[in-house]
Amino acid sequence: MNLQDFFTVSGSSYEEIHNRISSDSLLKKFLRQFLEDTTFKSLEQAISKKEYKNVFFASHSLKGVCSNLGLSNLEKKLIVLLEYLRTNSENPNIDEKYCNDLFYQIKQDYEKVTNAIKTLEN
Repeated sequence: MNLQDFFTVSGSSYEEIHNRISSDSLLKKFLRQFLEDTTFKSLEQAISKKEYKNVFFASHSLKGVCSNLGLSNLEKKLIVLLEYLRTNSENPNIDEKYCNDLFYQIKQDYEKVTNAIKTLEN
């Protein structure tokens, strides 16, 4: 898969990221490094343990990485979770079902992106 196809599959814009990172080989290198990033695993563990402060921090970190790599669909889903947690940080009754539903959407998109990265041409 080439980069243009990758960004189409991931629901993002190749042109937008190409304006920031004009080297395709460098962009591929960064995308492959995304596969080694452990932030998603931290997010998954925090969700399963209902540690919403850690969910917030992991989501925030992952959102930043997604923003830098132009993974806008995944970034947008993370923003929804972040905004919910930010607005409800003082609420002791976080809606677990809502957070789990959001995480499920994030996980689907994350898996789509990581699977697509694995098929990138050298």
